[in-house]
Amino acid sequence: ELQKQLETAKASEQTLRAEMAQQAQQAAQQAQQVAQQVAQAQKEIEAIRNPPEDKPTCFDSDAKYGAEAIYIRGSVRAGNAQMSDHCRLGQLVEFSCIENPVGSGRFLVDSKIMDCPRGSRCVEGECLR
Repeated sequence: ELQKQLETAKASEQTLRAEMAQQAQQAAQQAQQVAQQVAQAQKEIEAIRNPPEDKPTCFDSDAKYGAEAIYIRGSVRAGNAQMSDHCRLGQLVEFSCIENPVGSGRFLVDSKIMDCPRGSRCVEGECLR
């Protein structure tokens, strides 16, 4: 009877060892998959931070002024193109950069046509108070 219990215990031990080895192998595979995902995410982040030459960046000289940018004549540079804020028929044409799609590192030049606030008028690409 004792011999039978010993054999059963040994069989259980072997089964447990096999299960543990299988779990360790699965954990190693999962760790490898996570490492690959992390590496891919790092590549994508790097591509956004340092876009290739075919993704020209955009610079808006008056972007830092936010809503007050209408009171400053600015210009936008994207690739080889440059556009300056200007007046058209008494309205301000304000240029800015937009990322499209967001997070892509690709920038487009956008423009808005607007009236200057009451008490100011558009002169040479800016609203004068």
